[in-house]
Amino acid sequence: MANNWSKDSWRNKPVVQVPEYDDQKALEKVEKRLSSYPPLVFAGEARRLKEQLAKTQKATTRKLENVKILSSKINEAKKKAGIGYIATGLI
Repeated sequence: MANNWSKDSWRNKPVVQVPEYDDQKALEKVEKRLSSYPPLVFAGEARRLKEQLAKTQKATTRKLENVKILSSKINEAKKKAGIGYIATGLI
């Protein structure tokens, strides 16, 4: 995530889908009330999730590399034995 995040930074994003609010004062009142509530997701939870996703991605990458190595070794052994090849296009 960018370092320039702030509570109101979403307001600088392009508006793609947004309803029209006829009563701007009522909208401001609701936004003010919502801003007083605690966050739905805490920063620590988000950091832990990012760490877990990174670990999972590394583990998956290692497993795919091992599968490719094993497939290559099996293909070499099959080639020597005159048997067909295994498809290695895993990604």
